[in-house]
Amino acid sequence: VVDGYSASASGAYILDIQIFNEGETSTEAPTPTPGDTPTPSDLEGDTCGTAIDATGGGSFTGDTTGFTNDYSTATAPDGGSCTGFGVAGPDVVYSVDVLAGDEVSASLTSAYDGSLWLSNDCGALGDSCQVGDDGAFSGGVEDVVYTALEDGTLYIVVDGYSASTQGTYSLAITVGDGAPPPPGD
Repeated sequence: VVDGYSASASGAYILDIQIFNEGETSTEAPTPTPGDTPTPSDLEGDTCGTAIDATGGGSFTGDTTGFTNDYSTATAPDGGSCTGFGVAGPDVVYSVDVLAGDEVSASLTSAYDGSLWLSNDCGALGDSCQVGDDGAFSGGVEDVVYTALEDGTLYIVVDGYSASTQGTYSLAITVGDGAPPPPGD
């Protein structure tokens, strides 16, 4: 029996069954066959090292089901985090290359209690959270806006409030130079 946490828990899985005769063992990793579902570590966006490139912005859709909870933001003295709440759900990471002064905005709409946060250090993603939002519930919109202080890469993390909050989402990312429009525009 393969079962999920709740009625809404769904997604891809890998079930590896090995049968050995008494006294036999195996130290070999199973060999995937064509068509196998990738493990979370193989999924683009599962970590900042495999972040989905969103340089220049765009609209993205996805599903956090099957991803892992690789990151949590630093805990504030009140028990909250950069988003104001916990971020124990599976996370998907997007990267945006920016120049100093670029303004990055992101809006997340999710079918679950999603959270959205932005960081500027892949090596310490949770500890370097710059801005986050978890003010809405299922179907609500989470928004973050950040102006880059220096040239580099920013990481936008689609996350969830708890381990059971996962599912489909839409993410809109806009990158601009942060300068006000010329007079008359």
